[in-house]
Amino acid sequence: MWRWRWAAIGGGAVMLGVLAACSSDTKSISNNQVPAGVQAAFDAEHPYAKMNHPSVRSNANGASDYVVPYTRPDGTTGQATYSSSGELLEDK
Repeated sequence: MWRWRWAAIGGGAVMLGVLAACSSDTKSISNNQVPAGVQAAFDAEHPYAKMNHPSVRSNANGASDYVVPYTRPDGTTGQATYSSSGELLEDK
């Protein structure tokens, strides 16, 4: 669902489209509740990173995505999102 917002920039108005996640439900889970396929994909992508407080997100279509915040050995952080089968959907 798209929600439109108007923002005033330099005396003019600009319409911004913002994707609202109205149809998803997110629940915190423990590291041992992450499916094996997601854990294996995470370990392959980030072999030395530590998983921090993962969550599962149920989408409107009934699919579940796993959001995995992590900390790299150098202290920087990231967040990866996987499908329930372990496919990497996003890594930032």
